[in-house]
Amino acid sequence: MALTREQILATNGARVMKVSVPEWGEDGEVFIRVCSGVARDRFEERAARAKLSGKIDYVGAKVGLVVGSLCDKDGKLLFKYGDEAAVNDLDSDVLDRLFCEVQDFSGLGVGDVEEAAGNSDSAGNGASGSNSLSPKAAVSPSVN
Repeated sequence: MALTREQILATNGARVMKVSVPEWGEDGEVFIRVCSGVARDRFEERAARAKLSGKIDYVGAKVGLVVGSLCDKDGKLLFKYGDEAAVNDLDSDVLDRLFCEVQDFSGLGVGDVEEAAGNSDSAGNGASGSNSLSPKAAVSPSVN
């Protein structure tokens, strides 16, 4: 049976996963959701701007994806775009871990991450350079 427009739009559509964050409280847990179309578009837009400008810009490359993925148990985002600066002031180890979780959960390969920072090679093979954004980049295969 084919779904209708209304049925599709009535669904949240987001898969949600619980992540432990003990640094944020004794029983600290947050939820992340698979990147929405908007979050992924923002991430890819950053890659396109970096490629056109030729500048590698690491500031905010991770936090934008985290802000676009932290949610409640029902998949409703906790932050809005514009909250990146406040979130970026949080513990970098926690943000790195959450970024990696979002990256894995959303199927973003290392090549996607490198490209978002403007640090991909011209062959586009997803190989990571020494200035990798992802702490797991050296061992994570690209899913592209």
